[in-house]
Amino acid sequence: MKPAMKTTEAQTLRAIIDFLEPQQALGKLVYIRLHPVHPFTDKAGKTRFAKVRESQKGAPDLLVIKPAPRGVLPLIEVMAIEVKSPTGKQSDDQKRWQERFEAVGGEYWLIRSVDEFLSRAES
Repeated sequence: MKPAMKTTEAQTLRAIIDFLEPQQALGKLVYIRLHPVHPFTDKAGKTRFAKVRESQKGAPDLLVIKPAPRGVLPLIEVMAIEVKSPTGKQSDDQKRWQERFEAVGGEYWLIRSVDEFLSRAES
């Protein structure tokens, strides 16, 4: 049997964005990538990524805003999505951000795989 391929945090995030893009194009939701990065080549010729701008410390990777089911208040749902590798840990800043977000009624998803994201998105 072939060993399972380990997926990086960046690969999982890219796959989630690939799922969200057509949903946004169809008008089913709006998503915001909170930590945009810009690729550059360092002096050794290696590709690196720099944050284009700093957001709040601990802010999640994505915010997803979509209409709530008909007749459900509030009229929209807001999910914060933090993507981690299977063994990745939240920083203290991320835990504090999550607590503040949930305290005001937001839904926070800590996602470790594309399958986990899809099962939550479909429910």
